[in-house]
Amino acid sequence: VLLSKNKSADEKKKILEEEFGIAMTKTIEKEAEEMFDYGDYVEEMGRREGKREGIITSLKNLIKNANMPLEQAMAVLEIPEKDRPMYAVELKQ
Repeated sequence: VLLSKNKSADEKKKILEEEFGIAMTKTIEKEAEEMFDYGDYVEEMGRREGKREGIITSLKNLIKNANMPLEQAMAVLEIPEKDRPMYAVELKQ
């Protein structure tokens, strides 16, 4: 319930009150909202990690299959300059 993206914060609070018998005091309400925010954070981190892994796979494929230097592969994928050192380090491991 707390981590669901399909329900608003108010809907989640109502479910906690009605279905789980949790009275929404100011303290509980604040903690619940922090948990809602944490759910959004975890989801965003998962998205970023998936994107990073996809980019690494694409870079490896360009380097291996197209005999492309790393810098050229990063340019082809339009990886921002600020992110390139991170991928360079990742691929050298």
